Amino acid sequence: MASNRLLDDAFILANGILVLVEVIMGILYALTPRLYTNKGKSALTNIMTNYVSSTATDKYSLVATFIMTALNCCGATSGDEFQTYASFSKTVTYEGVVYNLNYPIACCKFSNNQLEGNCPTTFNSSNSNIITGCWTEILNIINPYILSVSYGLLAFLLIQLVLECVAIALVVFIWSRHWERKVDEEDE
Repeated sequence: MASNRLLDDAFILANGILVLVEVIMGILYALTPRLYTNKGKSALTNIMTNYVSSTATDKYSLVATFIMTALNCCGATSGDEFQTYASFSKTVTYEGVVYNLNYPIACCKFSNNQLEGNCPTTFNSSNSNIITGCWTEILNIINPYILSVSYGLLAFLLIQLVLECVAIALVVFIWSRHWERKVDEEDE
């Protein structure tokens, strides 16, 4: 019986710690949501910092090119950041033409897989995405889901708390019945 009691206490303690950790994480998210998103922004900035060109085959260039063309954006915060990145290749051959670039070709707007306007010869807000950072676009996509996930986790936490209260009440009830029988047996 003592081992069952120890097991019950360990279970209650472990679940209590789990609930405490969930509550602390929820409070941290409510107070500083950027704490969770800063890692993502840092990873995106690292990808853009190591970007070489739209025609390069390294992992950073491939991922950055995909992100910028898929989300119609340029750089982590804007296209201006490429002016300071040492790895960014300013001279690129694209479709047989040599370009001296201020921004990646992936920052150009595309229509039917064709470059719009005079991009990449001239970059401006009508033919390119140089003023739209990719981090803003990523947040626009994930923010509605983050709220839904937060509500889901809150509901899970409440269900977990209710079930733990029921489990504790059952343990107390069962133990009290057990001790009542023991007392009754001793009285006889």
